[in-house]
Amino acid sequence: MILKIIFSLVGIFALVILYLSGYLINNIVYNKKKTTKYLQDFCEKTFPPDWLLKINQWYNQVSRNYFFINSDYGYKLDCYEINNNSKKYVILLHGVTINKEFVKKYAYLYSQLNYSVIAIDHRSHGKSGGSTITYGYYEKHDIAKLIKYIKEKKGNDCIIGLHGESMGASILLAYASMVEDDCQFYVADCPYSDFYKQIRNNVTKTLHTPKFITDLIMETTNILLKILFSFDMKDINIIKNISNVKNPILFLNAKDDDYIDPSMTRDLYNNCTGANKEIHWFKTGFHGGSFNYQPDEYSEIVKSFLKKHVE
Repeated sequence: MILKIIFSLVGIFALVILYLSGYLINNIVYNKKKTTKYLQDFCEKTFPPDWLLKINQWYNQVSRNYFFINSDYGYKLDCYEINNNSKKYVILLHGVTINKEFVKKYAYLYSQLNYSVIAIDHRSHGKSGGSTITYGYYEKHDIAKLIKYIKEKKGNDCIIGLHGESMGASILLAYASMVEDDCQFYVADCPYSDFYKQIRNNVTKTLHTPKFITDLIMETTNILLKILFSFDMKDINIIKNISNVKNPILFLNAKDDDYIDPSMTRDLYNNCTGANKEIHWFKTGFHGGSFNYQPDEYSEIVKSFLKKHVE
C-alpha cells in the first residue's frame, strides 16, 4: 500500500514536471508576437516627442527595397534595404516577438551616419518563414547567409556591421563568436550571455521553485527541445565563445534592465579579449529601451564608437 502511494506521488510529480516543461517549450519556440499597436504605444510612451516625430516622418518617406533570401533550413527570410549610396552597411537584428519594421529607430540613426541599412525578420517573425524561434541556434547561420548575400551583391570591399537588440544582440554575438568574426563592427544592446541560464532565471522568478525542481524542469525542457525541435538551449552559450571575437564590439545596456540581468552584458564584456571593445551603461531604459529614453546620448555613443574603430 505504501509503495503504491509512493509510486502514485512520483507519477503525479513527473506529470507536473512534464506539464511545466511543455508549457515552457510552447512559450520558448512559439513565443507570442507583440502587436503593432503595442509596439507603437511603447514608442509613444518612451521616446521624446521630437525624436519620435522625425523618426516616423523619415521612415514614411524613405525608400525601402524589400527582398528575401533562402535560409539553408528551408524557409524564406524577409528583409529590406535602405540604400544611402554608401558601401558601409549595417544589418539590424530585432528582439524576440517584434519584427524588422520596429528597428526603424536604428535605421534612422545609421542613415544619418551615411550607412546603408538592411533589416531582417528572424525565423518565425514578421514575414519570414520557419515555425519556431531558436534564439540564435539556427539564426546565426541565417545571418551568415545574409552577409554572404550582401558581399555577393555589393562587393567584398563593403564595410559590414551588425547592430542588435536583446535576442538580436545575442544572435549577432553568436554569429561572431561561433561562425565567423568577419564584420567590421558589432553593437550588442542588452544581450543574454547564456540562453539556458536566461531561461532558468525566468523560471526561477516566475515559479519561485526550489533549485532541484527548477533543475528538473530545465533538463526535461531541454531534452524535449532536442527531441522535438533539434534545438539545444545549452549550445547558445555565447560567453563560452566570446573570446573568439577580435573585431570591435560595443556593448550597451540600461542599468535598470528588468528582463535580462545586466550582469550578463558585463560578463560578456569582461570575457571578450578583443582590444577594441567598449561598454556603456545608460541610466534607464529597462529592457530594450535605452535608445528611446536617451536618444541623444545613444546616438553620440554609437557615432563615437564608429569614428574611433571603423571610419
